[in-house]
Amino acid sequence: MSVNSDEITPSENHNWKKRSFWIGFLCFWLGGLGLAVLINIIVDPLDLYGSDLFEPFIFNKYQAKLDLFRELDSPPEALVFGSSRAGTVDPDTIGELTGYSTFNWALPSVKAESILKSIQIALDEDNERIGMIIGVIDPLVFAPGTWMPPQSQLVPEYSVSDEPENTHWSRENLKRLLTIEQFKASLTVLGRELGLISSGETIEYRPDGYAIYHEWERQVAEGSFNLEEVLDTRVPAYLVEALKPESFRNGLGSERKEIWREALDLCMENDIRVVVFMPPVHPRLWDYIVEEDADFLFYDTAEFLEQTVGETGGIFRDFTRIDSFGGSPDLFYDEVHLNPRNMSILITELFSDYEPVPVEAGN
Repeated sequence: MSVNSDEITPSENHNWKKRSFWIGFLCFWLGGLGLAVLINIIVDPLDLYGSDLFEPFIFNKYQAKLDLFRELDSPPEALVFGSSRAGTVDPDTIGELTGYSTFNWALPSVKAESILKSIQIALDEDNERIGMIIGVIDPLVFAPGTWMPPQSQLVPEYSVSDEPENTHWSRENLKRLLTIEQFKASLTVLGRELGLISSGETIEYRPDGYAIYHEWERQVAEGSFNLEEVLDTRVPAYLVEALKPESFRNGLGSERKEIWREALDLCMENDIRVVVFMPPVHPRLWDYIVEEDADFLFYDTAEFLEQTVGETGGIFRDFTRIDSFGGSPDLFYDEVHLNPRNMSILITELFSDYEPVPVEAGN
């Protein structure tokens, strides 16, 4: 039965056009979303899905540090552990102050599990040589729950899964397929491949694991780096996106506290001296943390670390506030990452009373 167009009322015609618009819009939106997901999988800018077609925008730093450690000419005598906030702890400075050759094993968003696994890897490689670990530990190392940085789960040595190869398509990685962050990174990679832009990974590791932040250092050298502008954006975001104090309502993660104790027990069993400090936050962030009643996290972490590190006979220092080591509020890259000059001041203070003890051959 055909419908005479003359019989369609203006109201019906309007409704049909409205439905057609929304159907077309929905198809366009879903098509665009599907295209973005496909681009993210093929380009794989965050090195999450196992694609080797393009050089990633952000390389897998867990795999990179493991490779660097295994490529060292001789095993180090000291190891630095912590998140990216420990990246500017200079092994050369540690060597000058302690006499130990040092490797910086800082890993992004590190949790207690990865610190333990790194120590185990190092001991498996050469358990006769390591004499010291330096832990740069903040509350997030003991974050409640089981979340792990996605890149860590793509490296078999760090994976908490029995089938690490399947973690390319973990729930966390699938959710990231829909993020604007990843799509922007994909476009950056494609732009770089086409020669339209030169942007990409802004961090590089020396063979000893020390992190060089090229973009930040370029801006500092040019005089274009504006710390206050960075802090205006990042200070409020830190509590919401990184610290998430509400997740600590029942205290530090109990399972991760036990994993930390296991790591310290391993150090004691192997006569490894333990030196731990809590890294500083910018004064503006600290004021905001206090204002939001989130400072309890830092006090709880300091109390736990002082107790557990003390049980090993090690050294613990709380450097959360920069006046505790004579640091400068101007020598930060952002709200939590220290400029190398500030970190050098901190490390010098940390080892101010240290007497170097050379590692004897075969010990």
